[in-house]
Parts: sequence; C-alpha cells; structure tokens
Amino acid sequence: MHIRRPHIWAVAAITGAVAAGVVATMASAAPGKPAASAVSYLIPTVSTAATNLADGLSLAVNVGGGPTRDVEVDTGSLGFVIARGALGPGAVDTGKAGFIEYTSSGKILSGEYFLAAVSFQRPQGAVATVPIRVLGVTASSCASGYPGCTPDSDISKVGMLGVGYSEYAKTDSPGPTSADNAFLQLAAMRNGQAQPGYIVTRGGVTLGLTAQQIASFHTVHLASAPPPSGTGSDIESMPGCFAFPDYGDTSHCGSILFDTGISKMIVGLPTADRPAPIATAIPDGTRIKVGTPNLTGPAFGYTTTVGDPGDPIAPLGNPAASWAHDTAFVNTGRELLAAYDYLYDAVGRQSGFRSDPN
Repeated sequence: MHIRRPHIWAVAAITGAVAAGVVATMASAAPGKPAASAVSYLIPTVSTAATNLADGLSLAVNVGGGPTRDVEVDTGSLGFVIARGALGPGAVDTGKAGFIEYTSSGKILSGEYFLAAVSFQRPQGAVATVPIRVLGVTASSCASGYPGCTPDSDISKVGMLGVGYSEYAKTDSPGPTSADNAFLQLAAMRNGQAQPGYIVTRGGVTLGLTAQQIASFHTVHLASAPPPSGTGSDIESMPGCFAFPDYGDTSHCGSILFDTGISKMIVGLPTADRPAPIATAIPDGTRIKVGTPNLTGPAFGYTTTVGDPGDPIAPLGNPAASWAHDTAFVNTGRELLAAYDYLYDAVGRQSGFRSDPN
C-alpha cells in the first residue's frame, strides 16, 4: 500500500543512520564538537518500532546486575524508573523515597532510590553506565484530574527510561538531572572516550556522538534555564512555534517537546488564544504546522494532519491531539520517528532532526 510522505517544508535529507555497533571519527576537536577518536555505540531496539511505533521504543537492559529487562525509551521525561524486583545485587539502596508523575497521563510511580550501573544489551557486548540514581518502583497510582488514568496492575513490568533534558514531569526534590540520565552517563563518556549525547531512530539508539553524526542533523541551540529549575535541569526546552493553517495561520511561539513516551500530540495554549472553531477540542483532520526555532526561518519544520492514517507522522490516539491549559508549546509525540531521526548533543547544547533514510 502506498503511504504518502509528510508535507516537508524546511528539511532536506543528509545522511543515513550508522549501521555498525561502534563508530569512530578522527575529526578535529572544536567547541561543542567531539574530540578526535570519539566513539559511539548503537543499541538496537527490541520492540517493533522499526516498522510499527504503536508500542514505543524499547531497549534491553539490566540494572545492578539484575535480570535483563525491556524498558521503554522516553524522551519526554527525565530519570530511570523500574520495578524494584528488577534491581540486581549491585544496586545500592539510598534509603530515600521518591516518585515521578507523568503529566501527559497523570500516572504516579513511587518507590525508593538506588544507585546502580545500567548495562545496555547489544550483539557486540553490553555497554554500561557508571552508577546512577534509579527509582525502584513499588507502587503505581493516579493524580487527580486524570479520569483516563489507570494505575499499573503489574508493578513487575514497570520500566521507563527517561532521557529528556528539561522539565517534563513532576517529581520529588531534588529532582533528576543529567547525572540521572543513563544515556549521558556511559563509563566511556565519563572517561572521555565518547561525547555525551544520543541519537534516537526507529531501529536503535546511538549513545555517544561523532562530529559526522552531529553534522547530519538540522539543530537548534538550547538555552540555559534560569535557576531554580524544578527538575534540577539547567537546560531549556527546544524553542519552537506552531500554527493552524486552516484557522488563520497565526504563529504561536514557545517550546517543542519530542516525546517518544506517547503517540498523541498535546498542544498548550490559553483558551482565549485558540482558534474559535477548535477551542475546546482538536478534531481529527486538523492541520498543524510546527517549526523550530520558529516558523519563518526554521532549522526544521513540518506540517501534519491530526489522526490521518495516510500521514506517517500524524499523531494518533483517541483523541489524537488534545489541548492543555498552558503557555504555547507542542508535545509532538513519537510518530515523528516514522520520517525523522532525533539528536541531543549535551556538550554542544543542541537538539535537532534529520530525515530518516529508511
């Protein structure tokens, strides 16, 4: 069956994804660029994301020498949560209770913090982090105001690897920082062999960045966040704007979140600023235009039609897109991975996209 490509208005394809397990580059070092001989590691997904994004992206890991488990990659939160029973003997109990509330769903996961190394499984051999803070989950509940939220009935299956870089979820204090981000804490990153950063594609995650990989993306700079930051993060969200072409095409500017944790789209805008015909709900068939850092000269931009089964990057769900009472922002959902790869460069403080060649 022919599936039409999304309407792309500001992006060109540059390079394909790296197929090898470890990549090295001899590029000269520069500010925000990888040093000579920087290495990167390809961790394949264990889910069906390469052909079907419905269930998200999962990687095989073990924590503190525990059993190998599949965990979902979530660029829309920060901090690793996993069932307490999945932690191995190498996990050290800190004695501190904690929780994280996912504001897109209202789900709250509670437990106790441990320090443990996380090992990512791959055919060439596991790649491990230094010990990081991990929330060993023992309970699941729902925040008030989320009638569609359902607590996890089987805590043993909980596993969410939050690898975002800004404030995406409610949590205890002190909240997670980049020190709790498993994608940025490989031992090879800490000893200088790999540059902290990652690439997310449908078929796998690349940990550690090379200059060639970074150059293949259309990126935008991420500003420093003013203290205090609710999660302890010191980086602002990706700047961006959006508009509804069929309802005046007014540009609304704020931030954009690429979130692999959900399939739907969430649009933040005060009620008074919304187009009147769709002020209470965003129906399927609504076109939305998104660009970063803006719509007039974006580094990356696209137009999609909400809930359109013929549009590979269209947000999906029931509803496929919904409003949030907030300042201007767009949570794109994960469906962008059907056409684009995603980059976060922690050293260069930049994030961006490139066309997926597959």
